Amino acid sequence: MEGCLDHQRYGEVRRPEPEIQYYDHARWQREWCDGPEARRQRDFWRHELAGASTMLPLPRRAAAAGRRFVGAAPRVEIDGDLARALEALGRRHGHSLYAVLLAAFFALLARSTGADDVLVGSGVANRRWQSTEDLMGMFVNTVVLRGRMADDPTFAALLDRVGHSVHAALDHQDLPFEDILAQSGAEHVPGVNPLVQASFSFHDAMPGRLGAAPFSLDVIEGLGTGSAKFDLNLIAFPRYFAAGCIGRGPGNVLRVPASDGPVPPSPAAALDGITVSWEFDSDQLETGFVTGLMRAYQEILRAVVRAPRTVLSELPLVSTEERERLLRRALGRQDEPSTDRVPDVVAQWVAAAPRAPAVSGDDETLTYGQLWRRASELAAFLGDVGVGAGDVVALHLPRSARLVVAMLATLMTGAASLTLDPTHPPARLAALLDDSGARTVLADPGEAARLPAGRWQTLTPRPDPSYARPHAVPAPGSPRDLAHVIYTSGSTGRPKGVEVEHRSLVARLRSSDMTALGPGRSVLATNATVFDVFTMEVWSALLNGAALHLLPASAGPQEIARRVVRHRISHLTLVTPLLRVMLETAPEALAQLHTLVIGGEAAPPDAVRATLELGTRRLVNAYGPTEVTVYATAFEASAVERIGTEVPIGRPVSNSHIVLLDDELNLVPDGSVGEICVGGPGVARGYLGRPAETAGRFVPDPYSTEPGGRLYRTGDRGQWLPDGNLRFLGRLDHQVKIRAFRIEPEEVRAALAAQDGVREAAVVAHRSGGSQARLVGYAHPEPGRRPEPAALAELLPGYLVPETILVVENWPLGATGKLDRSRLPVPPPAVTGSGRPADHGSAAEVLARVLAELLELPEVGADDDFFQLGGHSLLAMRYAAKAGQALERDIDLATVLAHPTVARLSAALHTAAAPPAERPHRLSRRIPDPATRARR
Repeated sequence: MEGCLDHQRYGEVRRPEPEIQYYDHARWQREWCDGPEARRQRDFWRHELAGASTMLPLPRRAAAAGRRFVGAAPRVEIDGDLARALEALGRRHGHSLYAVLLAAFFALLARSTGADDVLVGSGVANRRWQSTEDLMGMFVNTVVLRGRMADDPTFAALLDRVGHSVHAALDHQDLPFEDILAQSGAEHVPGVNPLVQASFSFHDAMPGRLGAAPFSLDVIEGLGTGSAKFDLNLIAFPRYFAAGCIGRGPGNVLRVPASDGPVPPSPAAALDGITVSWEFDSDQLETGFVTGLMRAYQEILRAVVRAPRTVLSELPLVSTEERERLLRRALGRQDEPSTDRVPDVVAQWVAAAPRAPAVSGDDETLTYGQLWRRASELAAFLGDVGVGAGDVVALHLPRSARLVVAMLATLMTGAASLTLDPTHPPARLAALLDDSGARTVLADPGEAARLPAGRWQTLTPRPDPSYARPHAVPAPGSPRDLAHVIYTSGSTGRPKGVEVEHRSLVARLRSSDMTALGPGRSVLATNATVFDVFTMEVWSALLNGAALHLLPASAGPQEIARRVVRHRISHLTLVTPLLRVMLETAPEALAQLHTLVIGGEAAPPDAVRATLELGTRRLVNAYGPTEVTVYATAFEASAVERIGTEVPIGRPVSNSHIVLLDDELNLVPDGSVGEICVGGPGVARGYLGRPAETAGRFVPDPYSTEPGGRLYRTGDRGQWLPDGNLRFLGRLDHQVKIRAFRIEPEEVRAALAAQDGVREAAVVAHRSGGSQARLVGYAHPEPGRRPEPAALAELLPGYLVPETILVVENWPLGATGKLDRSRLPVPPPAVTGSGRPADHGSAAEVLARVLAELLELPEVGADDDFFQLGGHSLLAMRYAAKAGQALERDIDLATVLAHPTVARLSAALHTAAAPPAERPHRLSRRIPDPATRARR
């Protein structure tokens, strides 16, 4: 600028040549890096960054193919009164305005991401030598500032910490950033900046005194270049302005007044405001997230001026107006509370349409009238043997019409039902029966012998034909009575029973806007009877007058397809991994559906698009843990063009409300990440016999208008998107989903650690590349001892048994004495090649080739065990379907599971000599194009 004025006055720039050139500085820096001062600074940074979390959990979009560093830079103006109050706050505590704004930024990042140890980069001029002040060139270096907030300090205490951190970093600013990075030990993650992903910049430098200015000059300094070097970069420009001086105005406009004499810069006492630019990577972060941060940052600044000794967890992030808007968004459709219990609603459909189809299984088909009579008969029988209100009746029955009869009959007595999986090991069944307090078990005569002995009585679901007691009338009761107990994996090492009340089932499933069921519609139940989705399949049909068809337990995707076509199924619910199997093996069936509900895992966008292109009219991606009665949000995907790089989990369903909260149950700003918390009548009663765990997860709802309302804290992280849909961002703890099964590794670890000779144990969900996660166990045994994998299979259901158990002789402990999971060995690939498939015929060669492709292995031997290679039930479905296609015959799932080697399966198929498979007939109409689907 001085040169510009020189040229205006004299026609030339009068500036002396610099004493050194930029290459002198570069040479000096290289020499300095080999010296003792550089070694001292390396030691400082190694100590300063030890144990730091080097990945800030920002809500990034799904990773793109390559980082483009495309950015946006919205800005906000802080008025002069607030700016001067912030400066005064810093002065009272002995710190600069820079430190105050940086401490508020740390508080914001901690509150909006849940991180309590945050690293932020900050640029320093790095011109500590006078000879470099007038030298042109890039001197700026990035130092790393650390905010430690695990103890929830007051803002004043954080400000002191930040001030000390800034001073220490500036004293060690000479070490180049790449050398600081090397001392941190941070791992490089593709698509993410190493070590720091957020930056803080403070530009308060003003031009020095200028010579006489023959004209006034306004310099508009750009606040955005369309690029972003970091995921998020806050750039603060304090504005100093005094009459007759060089100053800054709003928008970061530098103003030089006309003057006959020298023009001084505005003094530091003339602070007139702060321009804050929020530069962010628009490929990585949603605009709505950054907008929410901008509003929340101002709320924090106002709050710390009023009360600097407020702890960080109590700093307000949301204004009154935003709070009201977030709570309006939180609500799904709200119905009037119902006094009906499940049998009451079913009775209404029995009276309205007694001859309408109700339940169809391989064992029998029942109308609504027949279902009611059968259930009434069984309820009377159960009443005679002492079953009544407050009891739990265990149902050890396969997926069948008689199971549905038993479920309804149990509810008619006033008792609650607990479904058991007949394939689970006896020890597991005994544990659930003991924990639930069940005194009665209904089981088929042939299965009763498999049940462990205990204090319970075992009865058949069909009373003796001579039993002639009149049909029972449903016992009186309350909508708050217990209806079901459903066990989920337990974080304390034991499974926990979720208590679901009648009112929750009725509120969630009757007239649901998600399923849109009613008379004339039909549901195919495909899910395991012990999971909450099965209760949804059963009661969403029977509470809405629809027909329920039950798939046999051994059926695979081809059988699903046949039944969809044969029974004109309108509604189907699939766990997300099974959707891919259906697309690969039987896509024609999906085209016939009116509504397809998927859930259990993140929905793959390509599979969703492929399903819609087939002609499925409604595809619903549903979300919800068992504790909120199956689901709480739903995203309706009805158009291919609405599906981007990820599929959201949607909006609150009827009779639920969703809020995103921080650890202290405060609303997080719009677009920020928070824990997904669910309220409304769908929230379960709690965990059976676990008051402490119930109190920790089921908490009073501060946002409910209903007296006594409760929230369920899911432990899932979420983010509201600008279009009002909710985005799922993973877990706050170690819980994992594998093949849609909810797994608490601690439950598996406890079972492994309980084995004789095992000193320590750990269980980790290991993922290699883009493959499905695998459950891996680690055991530290006593000398000469080895864990027995078969022993785990006697205690746990198959989906909880690790695919492999690795023995670790030297148990890796960290500095705190706890297990260092990062040092556990990576599980080796499966060893294959046992036996030549060709020795067992051409069918065995085909089976081996198909299985190797599915398992992504170079080869599979004739005697290699499917399960030891990493196989599981969903993969077995794909194996049966693809092998059946290749061999042009039908192979059912039960045959694959019973014969886990290529040799045994090929022999079984040869013995069976099955006829050609009955393929689902293709629809007579062509798959409609998008325009036709839209019109329809």
